[in-house]
Amino acid sequence: MEEKEIGVEEESPTSSATPNFRLIDKMELLEFKDKYVIRAVNSPNQGFSASRLDGHIQPLTSNVVLGTPGKTTKICGVVGTIQLVSGTRMWRRGANLQGDAANFIETEQLLESKNFKSSFLQVRGSIPLLWEQIVDLSYKPRLNIINHQDTSHVVERHFHDLSQRYGEILALDLTDEYGDEGKLSNAFAAEMEKLPSVRYIPFRFHTICGKSNFDNLHLLYDEISDEIGKQGYFLVDSEGHVLEEQRGVIRSNCIDCLDRTNVTQSYLARKSLDLQLQRVGIFTLEDTISILWVEQGDELSLEYTGTHALKRDLVRYGKQTFGGLITDVSSSGFSIVDWGLDNDVIFTKPRSQGIDNVLHDLSE
Repeated sequence: MEEKEIGVEEESPTSSATPNFRLIDKMELLEFKDKYVIRAVNSPNQGFSASRLDGHIQPLTSNVVLGTPGKTTKICGVVGTIQLVSGTRMWRRGANLQGDAANFIETEQLLESKNFKSSFLQVRGSIPLLWEQIVDLSYKPRLNIINHQDTSHVVERHFHDLSQRYGEILALDLTDEYGDEGKLSNAFAAEMEKLPSVRYIPFRFHTICGKSNFDNLHLLYDEISDEIGKQGYFLVDSEGHVLEEQRGVIRSNCIDCLDRTNVTQSYLARKSLDLQLQRVGIFTLEDTISILWVEQGDELSLEYTGTHALKRDLVRYGKQTFGGLITDVSSSGFSIVDWGLDNDVIFTKPRSQGIDNVLHDLSE
């Protein structure tokens, strides 16, 4: 949804914030028994409601009588616009001919103190080539790269749109270097060589961080720390003066853009948080941030796969625990069952179709 549809954009007259990073702090979520309402505090008739029964979304009007909500939550964030290719894992991979990637998610880490508000934005999305995964009962269905004459144009369009929206882009590829993943990664790297304005970094997560050696993520940070410093973060004081602006984003991907991506993004977000806390003179909030990233990883994984995220303990504690290993095995087992019996995909496909139907209704 665009900013103008909600009507809550506020920017200080002295602010030099770019259109892609505009601070909003006067939205609220109202929870009723039959619906959710998101609206602007200063303009209570501007916003929308979502039915708890069927997910139907409609704009608010001056004639709507809301009553008393059971709970009200303040929403604070930086507005942005996301183009999505809808659908769940396996059924939606790669990009369409317009350059829109599947599972494209904008994640923003927000910090609010008495005198400052700051944020650090990252994005993730499926490798923006034309490719698919042939769904069957195997644990890892084969990947298939579609040979299409417009592949280079798709990749160029994708990163052009990202650059227009966010500024400088660093593409971080966390896939393996062997097997089907390796072939896909090599194809991605070949296309990225044609885009000198975008830095492409292949980081073989499983090879470098395998056997729970997740401290090795510092090797990645050492390689890209200069770019992270140049891209910066968003910082505004209590009077609305913009002190720092984020001038670009890191775009991360693995295959599903879930577990490896979430571990890596949480690590980079903590590094940025350290810089922000030093800037405003606050000590680290390590435990709180870890919990937020675990919850975020779960929400994305439940939406895209139907199961909780793997490697939750790695994000929470920085190491793999026995309990976390059991949870991962349980989630992986459910994913296998999720494909259904006798080649009848009884869970994942209907969920993907349901998402398609909901978004089709919204577009009408």
